[in-house]
Amino acid sequence: MRVVKTVVVLLMLALSVPGLAQDSQGQNNQRVNSLTSRERQIVLMVAEGLSNKDVGRRLNLSEGTVKVHLHNIYTKLGINKRTALVLIAHTHREELMSR
Repeated sequence: MRVVKTVVVLLMLALSVPGLAQDSQGQNNQRVNSLTSRERQIVLMVAEGLSNKDVGRRLNLSEGTVKVHLHNIYTKLGINKRTALVLIAHTHREELMSR
């Protein structure tokens, strides 16, 4: 059931944010590769559906520190919504896990 929900959400996101669904000349790839290893960890946890508080608990960080990391992630990726971050995370999962 969770897989079906994830697929539906990703399809909805892809339709609502088409620029993120397509990798124009590797731009999203470059942006993802600019993330630090800690930022990558946070992106993957957010994509799992964890709250900022839960991410902080898993990484032994304060919720405020997680928010600062998310702000930096959004800036690097050129986005401003958590849903866009989830779409990028699912699209670039292999790159995010490679480091």
